[in-house]
Amino acid sequence: MPRTFSIVVFKFEELNEEQQKQAIEMYRYRNTEWLFDSYDADDLQKSFSQQLQKFGYPGGIEAPFSLSNSQGDGVTFDYDNYFSQEELMKLADLLMKDEEEKLKKFKKFLDKLNMYATLKHTNRYYYHDHTFTLNIEYEYDFADGISEEDDEFVSKTIDELDRLITNNLREFSAKFEQQGYKEIEYRYSDEYVRGIIEESDKEFEINQAGKVIKIW
Repeated sequence: MPRTFSIVVFKFEELNEEQQKQAIEMYRYRNTEWLFDSYDADDLQKSFSQQLQKFGYPGGIEAPFSLSNSQGDGVTFDYDNYFSQEELMKLADLLMKDEEEKLKKFKKFLDKLNMYATLKHTNRYYYHDHTFTLNIEYEYDFADGISEEDDEFVSKTIDELDRLITNNLREFSAKFEQQGYKEIEYRYSDEYVRGIIEESDKEFEINQAGKVIKIW
C-alpha cells in the first residue's frame, strides 16, 4: 500500500556556515563536468582569438588548448588560411616599430615581393607555446634582377619578422594559459558554486546529525 513520507528541506541561506560548506562541496563534486564544459571551452578559445585580432592578427586564428595541469598543457595556435602580405606588414609595423629605418628600406621592395605565411599546430598530443610553427614564404619578381646585397637584406628581414611574430605568439600563449587557468579555477571556486546554488534556488536535506545529505 502506498505510503507518504515528509522530508524537511532547507534553502541555502537557512543552512549554517558548516552546512553551507558541505552544500557547496557536494554540488561541486556532483557537477564537476558541467562547471566548465565544452561550451565554456569554446567561449574561452573565442576570447583568445579575439584578443589576437584586436592586437593586429587576422581573424580566424584558432587557439586550441589543454589546461589540466599536466605535462604538455598550454595554449597553441592554428590557422586554416594564409597570412597575406598586407597582414604580415601590419604585424611588421607593430613588432618592428623600433627599427624604423630597416622597415622603411624593406617596404621599398614590397611592390616586387609576394610574401605569405602559414601558422600550424604541429603536435596532436600537446598544446603549448612550442607546438606551433609559423612559416613565412616569399618570392620576388625583379625585372632587372636584384643585387646580392639586397637579396640578403630582404631574406634577413623576413627571417627577423618570422622570429618576432613567433616570439609574440609565444607571449600570447603564456598570457592565455594564465587567463585560462584563472577562469577554470574560478568556475570551481566556492564563490562561483555558491552563486549557482543561490541563483537556481536549490534546497538541501539534512540528516539528524545536521549533515547535508541531498540536494533537491
